[in-house]
Amino acid sequence: MELPSDQPGYFQIFLGAGKSGWYFQCNCPCGCRYPDLVPIELKGENKRGGKHWEWDGDLTHPTLSPSLRRTGTACKIHFNVTKGVYINHGDGAPNAPNVYRAP
Repeated sequence: MELPSDQPGYFQIFLGAGKSGWYFQCNCPCGCRYPDLVPIELKGENKRGGKHWEWDGDLTHPTLSPSLRRTGTACKIHFNVTKGVYINHGDGAPNAPNVYRAP
């Protein structure tokens, strides 16, 4: 699925096809234009098993944990999303100056 904006960090949360679970999709917040798609589950649930990120259930100002660290790309960004804001850990690429913040 393509995001409606190419702004660094722009994100959406959606329910997968066939109710396969919730997903967080974003443009890399550093601006490298690499897309991210990660499975998320409501905090305290583990319906799928395996690796996933916990989500507080907020669609517009989400909080995800643990942090996301990109290891397979050049930027190596490491960040959290807290209340719709990217919190960069500073041990990879910095956030782009125009990184998206939830309205």
